[in-house]
Amino acid sequence: MMSPTVILLLLLLFLAATSSTVDQPDFQRQPSLQQQDVEEAVKVYSLQRGKWWVPNDKVFLRYNFSSDAKPLDSLSLCYRIRSGQNGAVVYGWFPQGVQRVKLPWEIYPEVWYHLCYVMQESSFTLYWQGQAVHRGPSGNDWPFPMNGSLVVGQEQDTLGGGFDATQILRGDVTQVAIWERVLDAAVVHQMAKCGPQAEGSIFSSDTAQFEVFGAKEYEVKTSQLCRDEPNFVILPEGRRFETSRSLCGLLNGSLAVPTSSQHNQLLTHYLLPFRDMCVPTAPWKLWLGVIAQQGVWKNMATKKTTSYTNFSKFTNSSGFVLKCANLRDDGFWEGQFCESTFKRCAACSFNHKSVLRLRGLCFDTELETQFRVEGSEKSRPFFRGYYGLLITWDLESRRWQVADPVKNVTLMWATGIGSDDYPLGRRKWELLTDICGITAGQVIPVSLSECSDGYFMCSSGECIAYHSRCNFRYDCQDQSDEVDCYMVQVIGEFQRQMPPTGLQGTVLLLTPELTLSRITSVDDLNMAVTLEFQLTITWEDDRLKFKHLRKLKNGTILTDNDAKKVWRPVSQLMNLDSGQMNLLGQSILVRTATDVILPGFNDVDMDMVYPGSANKLSILQRYSARVTCDFQLYTYPFDIHLCNIGLQLPPEYDGYVRFAGNGAKIFYTGPQILAMYSVKNHIIASADGNQFIMNFELHRRQGVILLTTFVPSGLLLLVSWSTLFVKLEALNVRAVMSLTTLLVLYTLFANISRSLPNTASIKLIDVWFFFIIFVLFTNIVVHIFVSNETVEKRETKIFVQNQSQEHVNNLPKSTQTRKLMSLRYYRAVILPLVVVLFNIIFWLTVFLWY
Repeated sequence: MMSPTVILLLLLLFLAATSSTVDQPDFQRQPSLQQQDVEEAVKVYSLQRGKWWVPNDKVFLRYNFSSDAKPLDSLSLCYRIRSGQNGAVVYGWFPQGVQRVKLPWEIYPEVWYHLCYVMQESSFTLYWQGQAVHRGPSGNDWPFPMNGSLVVGQEQDTLGGGFDATQILRGDVTQVAIWERVLDAAVVHQMAKCGPQAEGSIFSSDTAQFEVFGAKEYEVKTSQLCRDEPNFVILPEGRRFETSRSLCGLLNGSLAVPTSSQHNQLLTHYLLPFRDMCVPTAPWKLWLGVIAQQGVWKNMATKKTTSYTNFSKFTNSSGFVLKCANLRDDGFWEGQFCESTFKRCAACSFNHKSVLRLRGLCFDTELETQFRVEGSEKSRPFFRGYYGLLITWDLESRRWQVADPVKNVTLMWATGIGSDDYPLGRRKWELLTDICGITAGQVIPVSLSECSDGYFMCSSGECIAYHSRCNFRYDCQDQSDEVDCYMVQVIGEFQRQMPPTGLQGTVLLLTPELTLSRITSVDDLNMAVTLEFQLTITWEDDRLKFKHLRKLKNGTILTDNDAKKVWRPVSQLMNLDSGQMNLLGQSILVRTATDVILPGFNDVDMDMVYPGSANKLSILQRYSARVTCDFQLYTYPFDIHLCNIGLQLPPEYDGYVRFAGNGAKIFYTGPQILAMYSVKNHIIASADGNQFIMNFELHRRQGVILLTTFVPSGLLLLVSWSTLFVKLEALNVRAVMSLTTLLVLYTLFANISRSLPNTASIKLIDVWFFFIIFVLFTNIVVHIFVSNETVEKRETKIFVQNQSQEHVNNLPKSTQTRKLMSLRYYRAVILPLVVVLFNIIFWLTVFLWY
């Protein structure tokens, strides 16, 4: 079966297979390529044309075939058509206003298109502009009956009638031809390119006698059907060069530049009705879109050197001084200063794609919003909509108005537009009738510009890339791109203190991320740590919509005004010491810019919208806080302290908001080595429910403590031990040295104790010092007892002089030897052994705890 596209394309030519009384033509004539001069004229039929023409069912062409015509086993139908405004509607399928079938090429008004349908019982082929674009099976109605009526311009629901004013052709048609055979692809291509035409063997619009009802007939050269004619529109108001150039750009065109003598004559012809309006006292009339650069004239729109100019021989056309050009009323060009204060009229040139979009109403399809600029003789240009609406300048009220010629009603008119201005950009329009549920008399914003999706429309109608919107730079000439740059849009009723719900009304999940950036101080005495950290909590809020988001690595930061519209989670620090917590900074940002919603074709506000359900919010809070820490000082100075940052949600969040275990993250970005500690083993201790806890360990650095505690105490122990080797007669030396080491050691111990927290438990450092003090005390006792024995010996010698030698000799040598041996045994064996055993036990305990 034929596709719906092909079937609806055939609406342009309506053939009813029913009886007729017209004589049968000679069907036996064989088709042949008639070599025609390409300049030979062809008939063109124009239907329902005109600025204010009201569509009706009275305008059409009709040709009645013979009732005795025999059915055909194959059929070829070709024609050329130029649609005035609704061609894009004709070439499509729009059930319930939604376009279901769309041709794979673009259709533009006022452009000639050549179509051919080559059909036979088994298949059909559709040719567009000479190229086969579709093939498929034919229907079942074969052989094809030819005893009906051919109607052009209306859709006939009955034989030669049953017309509907909404199903018409507004445009021109020519070269309608029918053959009883399958045309060759080469023949179709040749006809589409305005080459020699194959005359229809059954029907040809150039020779057949149509019944003409309200249509106009004229002739054109065949070559004109394939010629790309320029579309020039005169702007009959005097403006400076740059202003004229800018206005043509806002109209989606450019300043006119004739590229041939024919185009120059055409532009001069368009100018004639406006001679008295454009600088009536001078011959120069229009600005041209050329500029002199380096001695050559270039087209300002294409930036290419112009191949055609029409300066008179009496004019300096070098362009070294006069950089711009005017068009005179006699068709010649003349140089002019670009920066001059002189005002000229302008001619804008438009291509087939040049359309403007009317936004702010309630059109059903995007095509209804599209308008084309068309020239008007002895008047200002007007804007014709694809569905018949007109935007025109009303001379009586001197204002722009939107009119519906079909209903013969003026819908609205613009306010606040000067007499020399155009209704471009965002304007205020007063309604003259009820539209889109809005009563007459109200003023609504409506925009007219070329801006399509992906662009932002400035208030003047200028289009800029959307990424230039709200980028802290003025990209619009009127600076409107930096206006209304709010990012948060609230949906419906919104109470900022109420948390949003989670997915499908469940509990809202908060994803925490904690970055410990710095440990500023560790207070051993008060068991507290001062920290700087950043807390980031991420969540979704489907009650919000966002604008002006950017795809940045860290997201888009909200302004203070936007942040006030957003609900934000509250958390408390569980182990805060004495309430010492300072908020250093806070920002709320949108993490992503995904699932963008483009503006509708009726929206004046062309900002893109991002749903809150697809773009998560994050609050970044930077704190400086003093938190308590569980110091385990038993193994000092080999102690390891487990500290944490604990966050807790308020109790009113129970059942509504909780932390999400999945996705929680922690980081430590500060130095690993501090003055007295090393930071290690940071982990997430809890990240579910209403608590989020980060643990980290502080390992005391022993280097300085070993040098200032263990090494001096060990040296003092060696000094005390060395006193055991001093001669027994040097009591003062031994006593002073022993007592001094004990005093120094006690002083060292007292100083270290003052730097540690006061705890009732014994620490390993206490055991170390207690042991050394005990050893030093023992050494002093040894010195005392040994010294006392020595004194007794000396007194015996002094008071019994005559028998001293005998007395000495009479002392028990075993006792003297035993004392000395005990001293030697103590200092050589007992004391070293005790010290070694203690160190083994002490350091083994340290390593087991560390």
